[in-house]
Amino acid sequence: MRPTTLEDLLRPAGAVEVDANLATLSEALRLAPGLVVPLVDDLRSMRLMAEVTQADLDAARRGSSADVCELRASDVSRPPVTCLLSDTPEASLAIMRSHERAVLHVVDSRGRLCGSLSIEDVFAWSDDVAREANAPAFLRTALAPWHPSGRDTRFARPAGR
Repeated sequence: MRPTTLEDLLRPAGAVEVDANLATLSEALRLAPGLVVPLVDDLRSMRLMAEVTQADLDAARRGSSADVCELRASDVSRPPVTCLLSDTPEASLAIMRSHERAVLHVVDSRGRLCGSLSIEDVFAWSDDVAREANAPAFLRTALAPWHPSGRDTRFARPAGR
């Protein structure tokens, strides 16, 4: 049976606290899916505050007049791109496309980080959908630009159908 909720598709998020130093942030980015690290208020409550990409960190290292050792994750962050845990995979894909992102942070109704969702996770889900019922037109249209080959070959009907 294919997953039907985002909770079934989530990966651990690898969050760091907003006051983490850049060395901690660099290590988290090295391990992060899509090179995006979520920043949380603290690791117990996991309330999502911001995110940092590798490009953000590189720009801070190049352009900062402050001592780089004194910079904190919050100094190089941006507002996070999120979807809700209650969203459908289709809704999360629409958010990814509208923000041109391959990874989303998934939060609950209180803004707590639940995990990360990548385009690969959505592809795996869409492959299950395609196998079960020849994917809906929305998915064929939405996924075509993201397909690794550049062609929408995932949803072709098998010969004889």
